[in-house]
Amino acid sequence: MAHALGRLWTRKAGGCTGFVAQRYATRLLLLLLFWTGPFLSPDYRDGSFMHHNDFVDFVHPRATLPDNLVPAVYRGLPRGPVLEAPWPTVWDQGRVFYIYQKIHDRRVLVSAPFDLPRRGIDFRNEVPPEPRAILESPARTLIVHLRLPWEEDRVQAPGRPPARPMRPAVRQDYRRAGERLAAQLIEAWGPPDKADGFVRVWDLERVRRGLPDLGRTLQEPGLPPAR
Repeated sequence: MAHALGRLWTRKAGGCTGFVAQRYATRLLLLLLFWTGPFLSPDYRDGSFMHHNDFVDFVHPRATLPDNLVPAVYRGLPRGPVLEAPWPTVWDQGRVFYIYQKIHDRRVLVSAPFDLPRRGIDFRNEVPPEPRAILESPARTLIVHLRLPWEEDRVQAPGRPPARPMRPAVRQDYRRAGERLAAQLIEAWGPPDKADGFVRVWDLERVRRGLPDLGRTLQEPGLPPAR
């Protein structure tokens, strides 16, 4: 398509008048593509997951989840960014996070437990799954998923090509990653503010207020400043 549009700019059939007509026809075509494409959709424009396969393949409807399967914690979250962990780095998965974002309408940060090179890269929306890094992040709420593969299994995507399922070993890795992070945070910060059979939720503003030495330790020489 890009090649065809480029040819429209270089051909001058019909003299000057024909060339001008081609230019305006090209602009009209681009405007039509923009108007009928995904860019005007609030979910696409304001969401945190426009690079997900489901958004790139915008000709098919995006995945959904029945209301009774959405964890209750996503309704009535405090204002401020939400940090989701663990996050799968493969764009065939992680559908539940954009479904949940449509409900809570907050900026989403993610935390990948593995398969992500961090050395020399400062990710804007990814936070290492460590207590200190989480508290330094701009997140207001942390949600740790204990059974992420189970949540993904219940996503409904009628009309879409079937997504590549998680392999059994990968499912186990993400389940263990969620359980391990939750246990680590309970030891460091105490019990979560909310919990159910699937998630553990911490109000990070409360945690920060409860750690009086946090501001001083984050400003120690050689350490990055608190954000």
